[in-house]
Amino acid sequence: MAAPAKRPSNSGEWCSAINCTNNRSKNPRMSFFRFPKDPERCKKWVINVRRCDIHSKPTEKLCKNNVLYADHFEVSQFMNPAVRNKLIHCAVPTVFDIPNKPPSVTPRRPPPKRRCTPISSVHFISEEPIHTEKSQSAKPARKLTPKKVALGKKLHSAQQQLHRLKKISEKLHPAEKPKVSLQEINEILSEHLKDKTLDFVMTQTRMASK
Repeated sequence: MAAPAKRPSNSGEWCSAINCTNNRSKNPRMSFFRFPKDPERCKKWVINVRRCDIHSKPTEKLCKNNVLYADHFEVSQFMNPAVRNKLIHCAVPTVFDIPNKPPSVTPRRPPPKRRCTPISSVHFISEEPIHTEKSQSAKPARKLTPKKVALGKKLHSAQQQLHRLKKISEKLHPAEKPKVSLQEINEILSEHLKDKTLDFVMTQTRMASK
């Protein structure tokens, strides 16, 4: 803790913070706040001010003789941040021009949560049609974890690759047509054609096979 520099006694009420030269006559529009009457909160103010000369003073004298300039309080410590002339009931000064500054009392904003890819954006390929029916007894959809979403994407990619491989396989190995002998053709046609017509058709079939 350090002691403040000497100030003129006839220049109005001075701020008790170290390295602060503001007083009421110099800044009549800015608010100054007396040390609180509550001993516990007054002790916090004394600790944060870091002045050894007021550390042993009783709360009554501090409340009567010592004030702090509004700039030594964070915005969250005011009931009206725009005007800054009313402190909240538990306000503590933390803004000082000193090396060992007291910790801030304003809570930091938590980092934004990462958004997971919704299941509606993942499309799956299936060889069989999927039929969906609405039912009153249907269970509510569960939230997917990032791990399940990643597995769904891998499955989608594998199904696409399998679909492409099947098409390539069909082109390389086309399905062979069943072979029918001339005798079987003759037996089938004999039931529907006359003898001369049957002889003509069978002759053309033999020539085509050659």
